[in-house]
Amino acid sequence: MPIEHESPEPSPASSQHCPAASQDVAIVELSYLPLPSSATSDASLPANFDAVAVVRCEVEVQTFAGDGQWSVELGQRASSGLGPLLAALRLPSSPPAGPQVACAAVGVEVPDFALVDADEHILVPDLPVDECGAPLTAALDALNALHWTTETEQKITHLQTEPEVETGCPPEFKDLFELESGSTQPYTTSVRPTVACEYTVAPSGQVQNDVGQFSRGAKLTDSQQSAITVALRDAGTAAAKSCTTRATKFALLLDGSMYVVIELNGCQRMDYPNEFRAATPTALLNDLSVVGIS
Repeated sequence: MPIEHESPEPSPASSQHCPAASQDVAIVELSYLPLPSSATSDASLPANFDAVAVVRCEVEVQTFAGDGQWSVELGQRASSGLGPLLAALRLPSSPPAGPQVACAAVGVEVPDFALVDADEHILVPDLPVDECGAPLTAALDALNALHWTTETEQKITHLQTEPEVETGCPPEFKDLFELESGSTQPYTTSVRPTVACEYTVAPSGQVQNDVGQFSRGAKLTDSQQSAITVALRDAGTAAAKSCTTRATKFALLLDGSMYVVIELNGCQRMDYPNEFRAATPTALLNDLSVVGIS
């Protein structure tokens, strides 16, 4: 029998991916129904359920012009080419593997989807499984191959602001100066940063005072890269003097996977990729100020 929702509120086991703003009756219904927590060994697709469409809900990451990067809930419907999916859902499950078969310990997430009949009733089918209990690839492939139309799109979590996306600066970064220095050996490899990011740190004693929050950033021009590279090279090999004045701002200079972290106030130390710490030269602070990092 088709499963219909009656509860006014979704249960904890209901779909967590359906956009609340959806006007699609079947998608709303799907959001209220318990979904299989994993694939099951008994596929259940009644022969008398005449599916005319499929709906699904999922989350993806999207970038919006002027608004940065968001996680977005999508409510989607497919109304044609259902034959391969229906055939795959009616495939028998494989018998469980015996002790001689080594199954990979990899979980497969069961998609949030449902079949829809002409009266907009929905059926959440179980998926046939292979000998290791994973959903049959044929069913998942057939589901993904449908021509999906996004009917509802709802922003959920703001992952990165527009400046973070444009510059490539992480939304937050660990305040490395809260940790002990990990090296007494000067860093001798050349670093040529292409991006400079500024972070603010919460006052001591507050929650997450060891994590800097992004405040601004800049992509460096060739001339700015050259100037900062020279300043980093000329910083010297002497370790920074002992200091306990906590910085409230620091800069992150990115060179691919390498980075240098610089206290913009407080002790004004530099932390190199090998965790060696040196005093930040005035020339470097001036170069950063030119690009708006100070």
